[in-house]
Amino acid sequence: MKRSQFQLEGKIRWLEMLNSDVELVENSGVSLDSLRTKAAKVLAEFAPLSTAETQSTNVKKAKKPKKPQNLDSKSLSKNLF
Repeated sequence: MKRSQFQLEGKIRWLEMLNSDVELVENSGVSLDSLRTKAAKVLAEFAPLSTAETQSTNVKKAKKPKKPQNLDSKSLSKNLF
């Protein structure tokens, strides 16, 4: 029950951050066009960084081939003891 309450509160908090255009203009005191321009600049700054980070994390390492296991009883006992 508490977990559901925390999730609901978190979602409500995020929804409150998403203001309408009219609310953004009223709260910031600048025009909608200048807000959009500034937002585009901020996104442009971070877009190249995020694509570079994504590409470096998506690189997969080659798997090492498994070594064949000797089923010989003598080599098995040597490996165990």
